Amino acid sequence: FAFISGIINVKYFDSATQIIFVLISITLIEELLNYVISIRTGQKAPIYHIYSAIEIFLTTIYFLKTIKFKYYRIGVVMSVLIWPSFGLLNIIYFQPINVINTNMLVLESIMIIIMALYGLYRIFINDSIHKPTQLPEFWIWTLFLMYWSSSFFFWGFFKIFHFKNQHYFNLTAYSFQEIVNIIAYVGIGLTFYYYPKMTKY
Repeated sequence: FAFISGIINVKYFDSATQIIFVLISITLIEELLNYVISIRTGQKAPIYHIYSAIEIFLTTIYFLKTIKFKYYRIGVVMSVLIWPSFGLLNIIYFQPINVINTNMLVLESIMIIIMALYGLYRIFINDSIHKPTQLPEFWIWTLFLMYWSSSFFFWGFFKIFHFKNQHYFNLTAYSFQEIVNIIAYVGIGLTFYYYPKMTKY
């Protein structure tokens, strides 16, 4: 739904929202690859390693654009250098390519939660914004805050409960995370759909 809504209204998107549409498009490809690879090999970890670095990089670019960071180009260069480096170091020293990169996912969750909170803070302190809910940035950051707060809990406790065979937790956690995923992607889809009627930040 989010991808289709994006296709319909992408011509109206500003450069920041285009970044989110690219992220949604890559996420769709990642999910399809995960599905195919898991059927054939039962192994999803390599895709997570690659996708996580791309995801946090694009989210950082969106953050820099929405807060109108003065040194935007420097921020982009730093993001290109930092996030893949963290991912590579995690593979080399902590979680090999065939192991789910929970370390990187937890770090990603923390950083995006911070970005979302600061992005919303910048919206709320702006006296020229009278109706924050009319801004696409408000909804995207709110949805990211919800999604990544849930992801932080899920991936933070994944190893503890999963490897201790806590089946009830596994079922509950996976089900809850799926519900949060659906809400987040439907919410982004609705933001894309109503984008032409929204206020530009």
